[in-house]
Amino acid sequence: EGGYRLMELLLLSSSVIRLSVRFLHENSDKLAIKGRAFSLDQGLNISLDKVIYHLSIKEVSEGGAMKGTGLVSWDGAIVLAKYLESRPDLVKGKRVLELGSGTGIVGLATHFLGASSVVLSDLTYALQNLEDNVQHNLQKNRRTDIGDISVQMIDWSDQSTYPTSHSWDVIVGSDIVWLEDLVPPLVRTISACAEFGRTVLLIAHQVSYL
Repeated sequence: EGGYRLMELLLLSSSVIRLSVRFLHENSDKLAIKGRAFSLDQGLNISLDKVIYHLSIKEVSEGGAMKGTGLVSWDGAIVLAKYLESRPDLVKGKRVLELGSGTGIVGLATHFLGASSVVLSDLTYALQNLEDNVQHNLQKNRRTDIGDISVQMIDWSDQSTYPTSHSWDVIVGSDIVWLEDLVPPLVRTISACAEFGRTVLLIAHQVSYL
């Protein structure tokens, strides 16, 4: 059995990040992606001010086999997207960076919830599908009064790929820490991208209670 935990932190200093990484290390035996409970066959609706945006998400597999964790949608993305739908104030008018975007559900949700600027990021192998999902949903849900959205390659283990901007209001991520070895490079990336005292970190991750 398992469930989801949402972490919402105002990054006041590097000590807050150290505390969050210590928490993840201490709970690394509970980090898990056990499977998927939600289906995206019918897409996902995100609403704001009585306007409904329908997200249609493409995944990539070969003969039913997963070709990479960034090419399929995980439950954490749906959980975080729907949480933000209930709290659009967290992203509306904000500059948002999504780490480990995968198929782009959370980043797209923040865009349609009124973020002023959104950057979705992942490793190179996931970028084409991510870009396809962004363009498809922009065309499907045409709006001219909401902010910019773009896709960027960020490799947590390669600091040369980190964004040069530190002016992110919000950093989001979902189901991106299912292995303990991923935690230190993730924390380095967050430290490099956050502006202490300003940036809010929102992470959704699946945990096992067994």
